Amino acid sequence: MGGFFCGTGAGVRSVGLHDDEPRRSRPRRRRAGRHRAGRSNQRGRRARRARRARRDGRRRGFHRRRRRRRRVVAHPGRRDTRAAQAARRAGQDGRAQRRCRARGVHSGAVEWRRRRMVVRGGVSGPAWRLLAVLLFAVAAHGCATLPTDVDDPAALDRFERVNRGIYRFNRGVDRKVVRPIARAYDRAVPPRVERRFRNFFTNLRAPADIANNWLQGKLKPGFADLGRFLLNTAAGGGFFDPAAKLGLERHAEDFGQTLAVWGVPPGGYLVLPFLGPGSPRDWGAWPFDVRADVLWQVDDTGERSTLAAWRIVSDRAALLPAERTLEEAFDEYALVRAAYFQRRRFQIFDEAPPADEDYLFLDSEP
Repeated sequence: MGGFFCGTGAGVRSVGLHDDEPRRSRPRRRRAGRHRAGRSNQRGRRARRARRARRDGRRRGFHRRRRRRRRVVAHPGRRDTRAAQAARRAGQDGRAQRRCRARGVHSGAVEWRRRRMVVRGGVSGPAWRLLAVLLFAVAAHGCATLPTDVDDPAALDRFERVNRGIYRFNRGVDRKVVRPIARAYDRAVPPRVERRFRNFFTNLRAPADIANNWLQGKLKPGFADLGRFLLNTAAGGGFFDPAAKLGLERHAEDFGQTLAVWGVPPGGYLVLPFLGPGSPRDWGAWPFDVRADVLWQVDDTGERSTLAAWRIVSDRAALLPAERTLEEAFDEYALVRAAYFQRRRFQIFDEAPPADEDYLFLDSEP
């Protein structure tokens, strides 16, 4: 028998007689998921400690609460539902009124139906056309006198800094491009031929002259321009001017002068790129003059562009004699501004403006 048994209360173990034999221990089994369960328990303990700390902090007054802005929401269970809806509807109506005023609709009745704006009693497109025709008829019938303050120098050049910059740009384009072409055109084309071309372009503007004379209540000059247009067109396509030999002189008018006769103020002095000096009133009337010009009724784009460029060069060549006066001026910008207002005043009053010293010197500061 290789050994004896030693028993204790806790258990029985075998003691070998040979101490040099290795002791075999039973491998320790690890519980499945023990590490994972320990980490989850640790997270739970941390979460509980965090909640306990927040609770204790609120009790001690160290926890800061965020102030949430109260939002007014139209909810059936709240008392302020009708007030909130009324306030929101008032804001929508205010925006709708501003949109109506911007579009030219002067009606005060605006409704909102299913998130769509409905304007009651507005003025539609055909109604606007009818209203415009009525205004034209009233103006043609009742414009017998001209206002004496058509071009008030007090409203002169409120945008001088911007206008001077645009004037320098236009002047540079004129010196580099337009003026050399106009000089070459003036040297190449004989004066007699150039006079024929100017008659042709002037005859194309005749319908605009006729319409604006009638809109200003000048019936006799309008009929005179009509006879002049028919005669010159039939007698040579507009290149000749037999009507001038018969005493039918041209009465040049544009829609800007018509607005001035109706009492529209000029609105100041405004220089536009590539177009030159003018006023907000004249620039607002310029599209109507373009549509009334026979040149812009040509269907072919190439022919229309060629004729328009030819007219620009011809008009610029007519201003070449005044080039030296402009270059010798102390302030070109002020000289052009004064010349523009004086010329417009003479055109509006049909070359017979009232004798007023304040309007003879328009180059002074407002």
